[in-house]
Amino acid sequence: MHYITPYVLEGLKKKMVFVGGPRQVGKTTFDRAVLSEKFPAGRYLNWDYDEDRQDIRLTFWV
Repeated sequence: MHYITPYVLEGLKKKMVFVGGPRQVGKTTFDRAVLSEKFPAGRYLNWDYDEDRQDIRLTFWV
């Protein structure tokens, strides 16, 4: 995967993890790969989308 994968997986044991960085560097691709491989029942949420933002605020993702 990627060199940050172990850090992300460790963080996910206790909390929500945000991946940040410049545009077009593969953040979404990385996130979706980790999600599909390690958490197939998980949900990817994007703050840029109104519906996802509302779900995050209302904690519908729990």
